[in-house]
Amino acid sequence: ERAAAADPIKTYEYLAFDLPVVGAGIRPPVDGEGLVRVARDAEGFVRAVESAAASRPVQASQRRAFAAANTWDRRVDAILRILETDEP
Repeated sequence: ERAAAADPIKTYEYLAFDLPVVGAGIRPPVDGEGLVRVARDAEGFVRAVESAAASRPVQASQRRAFAAANTWDRRVDAILRILETDEP
């Protein structure tokens, strides 16, 4: 399935705005697994939304920190470092 291999960019935007994220048919971004809930069916989606809403104040700083660590500027810097050092 294509969606399972995608990196949903909207996820980073929602986290940057300190919004809890619930998805279906997606995988959470790498290192963001604890911040993004994934539902497999309608009942699971309702439970995930309720859980995400309850987590909003608790995970606020984690969501913002994750988003800040995943900006385009940071990604470009990481790519440039790899190219300069020839390390994977």
